[in-house]
Amino acid sequence: MLTVSPVTHAEVVLRNNVAHCHRYHRFQQNDLGRLPGEIMIMPRTARRPGRSLPQRTVPLLITSRLIGQTGDRFTLLALPIFTVAAGATPAEAGLVFTVYAAPGIGAFLIGRPLDRTHRLRGICASAELLRAVLLLGLVLIIPRITSGGWLLVLVVTFACGCCSAVFDVGLQGYLPRAVSGLELRNVNSWFARAQAAADVAGPPAAGAVVAVAGSGTALLVDAASFLLSGLLLCGVKKQLAPAVPEQCKPTIGWSSGMTRLLSDTVLRNVVLTMLVLNFGGAMIGSLWVVYATESIGVGPTALGAITSFGGISALVSSVFIGKLTKDRNMVRWVTGGFVTSLLGLLCIPVAYLTAPVVFLIGFQVLFSASGLLVAVGAAVIRQERTPNDLQANVYGVVRTGQDIVLPLAGGAATVVASAASVPLAVLVGALTATIALPCVYTVYRSPFPAAPPRAV
Repeated sequence: MLTVSPVTHAEVVLRNNVAHCHRYHRFQQNDLGRLPGEIMIMPRTARRPGRSLPQRTVPLLITSRLIGQTGDRFTLLALPIFTVAAGATPAEAGLVFTVYAAPGIGAFLIGRPLDRTHRLRGICASAELLRAVLLLGLVLIIPRITSGGWLLVLVVTFACGCCSAVFDVGLQGYLPRAVSGLELRNVNSWFARAQAAADVAGPPAAGAVVAVAGSGTALLVDAASFLLSGLLLCGVKKQLAPAVPEQCKPTIGWSSGMTRLLSDTVLRNVVLTMLVLNFGGAMIGSLWVVYATESIGVGPTALGAITSFGGISALVSSVFIGKLTKDRNMVRWVTGGFVTSLLGLLCIPVAYLTAPVVFLIGFQVLFSASGLLVAVGAAVIRQERTPNDLQANVYGVVRTGQDIVLPLAGGAATVVASAASVPLAVLVGALTATIALPCVYTVYRSPFPAAPPRAV
């Protein structure tokens, strides 16, 4: 006989503690210890975390991300100029990028505590608001300092980098616990569109503000963008239950994210492919301007026009991202994006031999379009193959790997270019990226859901 029994939240938790702690991942899939033939009518507070966000809040998340990423473009352009104005030499101002990126190396340390909290939205909003306060304070204080102002700029830059790392890891832990199924893929695709729009509009807008009103005003605009982004996040009223139940927390350690990443064949090969591509691309990127202008002889005006093809290509590609991520053959599209990215990188050394403008445009178009698809596809694969209690932990490991690879690649490019030549360093970077091909093939042949998961 089928019975219906109301179950309180306390009874659900108690039953889970007794019988299902060692199978917590099944708990996440709504296995709350049902007895045979029993239907549990659970109050709203007892339902599992991870149900879809209210429809009206998704645009808030997307708008917040667009504004925040545009602010990032202002930061990267205006801060070095502001540092020089504060009394630093050009060489000292070059430390801004290193200092801003340095906190990302410790991202793996913050994934675990973020996975254990239900206030991820509040943490992300606080990180954005704190960045706004730091930049506003910097602009107001620096004019009143007679000496050593550039050191204060570096300190504030490091603090902003810490906020950026906390925001990125927190957001990647928040989304899979708040959005599920097809809606998660849809939000990821809209985030990609926001990034493409910020890449196209952000740098020109930042350059125009710096040229007309100065770097200080640009930083004020930057602070306003982070303030608005944080306030929009505050408008997302959804709070999450902790991803890890209290009784299971001791089983989630600092190395759990790395263990999960290494034990999953698909996840491991996707991340390895991304890291190898980033290494090869960063070797080329660090020498891009010198290679194009000095080794090939492309003028600055032509180089600017060539680079614009990359932004346009990414923007056009973003239009189709949503459809591709919903395709049942998404993994095939992602592996195709990996191969296309490799072909784009190989165009650069070929440009040294013949038709430089054609092949440099080919690089911008192929690499930018496929890079956006790869980034979204890799994020979806990582989120869908990672339990909710490890989302921030795993992403923290990936973020740390990325932030270690980029400076190493820049250093390797400098060593090869100094010892031999810039064209040889570019060739080495392109060939290094091809090492990822075995990983790409493994991902292509690996089992993956034949169709996207149903929205919950």
